[in-house]
Amino acid sequence: MAALSAPRDTREVAPGKFVTLEVATGKTVYAGGIVAINSSGKAQPAAEVASTKIVGIALETVGAGHNVKIQRKGVFLLDNDITNAITIADYGKNAYIVDDHTVSDVAGTNSVVAGTIVGMEGTQVRVEF
Repeated sequence: MAALSAPRDTREVAPGKFVTLEVATGKTVYAGGIVAINSSGKAQPAAEVASTKIVGIALETVGAGHNVKIQRKGVFLLDNDITNAITIADYGKNAYIVDDHTVSDVAGTNSVVAGTIVGMEGTQVRVEF
């Protein structure tokens, strides 16, 4: 295909910025925490474990068996890992999950990507989901 030579109406076809998921048994998702989806399709706090799929940021604190509203898209201010700290030199690179509120510039054993590093604010990291 040839490159555009005129404006194009590119509409968003994904289902918006928010999703609601049931929280997994034995888990609590906290407002402001990074949320992952488990193999059963249930929400749980993000962690650096195999098969973790990041969904977004929880907008409320919810316990097991209840639905949690999650913001899927946006730029979020997350805590920076002390051991493998992200710097502004990492702009545009992947931010990797350490836990449900912390990101690192180094992939853990399972290489769970939180999103893209788009800046710093003091010692915290701006991550785009």
